Amino acid sequence: MEFYIKQLTATGPTREASSIIFKPGLNIICGASDTGKTAVLKSIKFMFGGSKPFDKKKKGFDCITMKVQTLSGEIQLSRKIGKNTIDVVSEVDIIKSGTYDASYNDKDGNKNPVIHKLWLKLMGSDNEPRIIKNQLKERKHFTMPTILQSFYLNEDDINENGSVILPARKSESKTLTLSAILYMITGNDFASLESEESDVVTNAKKTGMEMYAHARIQELTERIDQIRSEMEAFKGIDVSAELENDINLLSNLDEQINKHREELIDIIHKTNELDNQSAELELVLSRHNSLQSQYSADIQRLAFIAEGEKITHDHPQSIKCPFCEGTINPSRKNTYIEAAKSELRRIMTQAKGLSENTEEINSQLKSIKDQLAELNNTRKNIERMIDNALAPQAERLKDDIVAYRHYLQLQQEYEVLDEVCSSLNLKLMEQTNQVSEKETDNSFKPTKHFPQNFSITMSEYAKTILEACNYPGLSTVEFNLSKFDLLINGDLKSESHGKGYRAFINTALGLAMRQYYHENAKYNPGLFIVDTPQHGLNQGSDDSPKSMKYGLFSYLIEQKNVGQTIIVENIDHLPDIDFEALGINIMDFTHDNYESKFSDNRYGFLIGVTS
Repeated sequence: MEFYIKQLTATGPTREASSIIFKPGLNIICGASDTGKTAVLKSIKFMFGGSKPFDKKKKGFDCITMKVQTLSGEIQLSRKIGKNTIDVVSEVDIIKSGTYDASYNDKDGNKNPVIHKLWLKLMGSDNEPRIIKNQLKERKHFTMPTILQSFYLNEDDINENGSVILPARKSESKTLTLSAILYMITGNDFASLESEESDVVTNAKKTGMEMYAHARIQELTERIDQIRSEMEAFKGIDVSAELENDINLLSNLDEQINKHREELIDIIHKTNELDNQSAELELVLSRHNSLQSQYSADIQRLAFIAEGEKITHDHPQSIKCPFCEGTINPSRKNTYIEAAKSELRRIMTQAKGLSENTEEINSQLKSIKDQLAELNNTRKNIERMIDNALAPQAERLKDDIVAYRHYLQLQQEYEVLDEVCSSLNLKLMEQTNQVSEKETDNSFKPTKHFPQNFSITMSEYAKTILEACNYPGLSTVEFNLSKFDLLINGDLKSESHGKGYRAFINTALGLAMRQYYHENAKYNPGLFIVDTPQHGLNQGSDDSPKSMKYGLFSYLIEQKNVGQTIIVENIDHLPDIDFEALGINIMDFTHDNYESKFSDNRYGFLIGVTS
């Protein structure tokens, strides 16, 4: 993601806010000495996780705020001097607002995200790499200070005899810086490389490994003995054959049991059907019995009527009136005997048919009960066979199969443990007999991992830059990868150049590095900062287009679209170029020693600070 520094502001409880506006492209901060030009750059470095830019008690300013502009929006970072946290307010989706730690705390861990992760995201990396810091391949978090010297050349280092990009002293720091540059160029943190150890650590680990191996062998041996003891119970048995045989027998038994269970299910279905038939017949028989009782009652009633009729007809009728003794002509009585006889015959016929039907139903009921008894007897025999013979036999086979499989597992574990024991013992003997010599050619050398054409490309970039800057007497330019520095006409700058020329060559190296980042690197800072690139350079009063200072600033103007460039330079080192007419953002800190010719001018960086 492309970004540039938009604004830098210093604030304090009793001070007026002091702000500087930057633009994409070339920005020049010029002026007299001791006006706060370097403090501007140190404040920028402070926001990258660097140390405090100035004494807050002496200056009265205690907070630095920096606004960064991206294509997706603005990010504001604020950090109190003396604090290890940075407050972030972000309009960019991939950058979260909140409190960030300014450095990693490897001992206790970080409660907040670390600011270096934010800068990596802005440069296009979503990772939080740990890069190699020394030849032993030990690692350290990637931080902006580890990479800063490759695009931030400060005043203290600009005249450096050695490489202005590499730290001057510790070799560990040099490896760390080169690893950081490698990560920026290739995106490779060499995570697959394991760290090497010192002799003390190696010997301690060797002793520890021997102690561990001996203890492990003893532990494994105890388990092997236990396995042997358990396997004794199967001595003389072909376990694999027995296991296969028992599995086949169990399969057959399962088939028999399933077949008998299907028979039981069929018996239950038949029993249910017969029970239903029996219940229906019992209901019919009950109705028959009720009807038979009704027929008996009807027969008795008709018999009673017939007998009454007979008695009535056999009794003599009176022909005289018992009161007046007159003659009586009795009326003829109706008789119901024939009707009763007819009804009786009908009922007797029905009763006979009902009796015959009842006998048939009883016969059917007896047949059904006989079938039910037979089915129940068959069911009990099947259940008895399953419960008393087949199921116990199946359980015994299952127990045997479990035992045989356990034996095979023991056998497999025995073979594995025996192999592990032998392997440990072999490695232990090899280590005991081996002469402990440290491999020196296995150390990490970052220069071996740079792209194959890196030196050639850097040489071409540097030569083009120095030619454009009117470097006198230029014949050859070589980038030496092992020294990470430029050789001009075959000479190191420490051997044949004064400090002014060293500063100029160091600036050219930084610009070549910027060009390489821009055109070839996976992650590009997009930023180049240099403090007094012409420090100590004396070409007299020459301000012609052929002078080095004219050539340098002409080159910077020409390359203003490569990224954001911030240059701090003394006013008397600026060539006679109309920077403002060319759209260059230039600020002049006058210290009230002269009247500035630039529209953007003031006393110094920190408003109210006069010395």
